[in-house]
Amino acid sequence: MDNVFIGTNTTIVGGVRIGPDAIVAAGSVITKDVPPQTVVGGVPAKVICSFDEYLSKRKELYPEEIKPKHQEVSEELAAYLWREFSAKR
Repeated sequence: MDNVFIGTNTTIVGGVRIGPDAIVAAGSVITKDVPPQTVVGGVPAKVICSFDEYLSKRKELYPEEIKPKHQEVSEELAAYLWREFSAKR
């Protein structure tokens, strides 16, 4: 489904659905449907935490003073980059 990250060397059994906003750890074996907004991993894969819990854990790793700032892309730059990407396809 939409906005899914699947790590390398992951095996997904046929007929299994991975819900939106899910993260699948590298090397996992997916034998059952993955619920939306979860992080799964292992052999067989099991739920590790929710997507929101994962984000809060990641935020705790970086003190405010070293977090990247001003990482927004202007609409003009985004349009240019899409045109360049499309032209090379």
